[in-house]
Amino acid sequence: MGEISQPLPGTENGDQPFWSADSRFLAFFAEGRLKKIAVAGGPAQTLVENTGVGVSGTWSGDGVVLFTRSPGASGTIYRV
Repeated sequence: MGEISQPLPGTENGDQPFWSADSRFLAFFAEGRLKKIAVAGGPAQTLVENTGVGVSGTWSGDGVVLFTRSPGASGTIYRV
């Protein structure tokens, strides 16, 4: 108890985070992009440009990321 939360540098304006299957990375939406960052530190990397507003995502053990965009994007599921 008494743990203090701390910001994860490089995730400013991030939204809808989700873990990689091995918990070493965090994916999130920011600035109209899908990004990933190592939880141990380092710069965020862009996985997909122009995602619009990301709604949700999941990351498989094989490294495949599935995500959805805002409701205006016809409910399509995207794969990276």
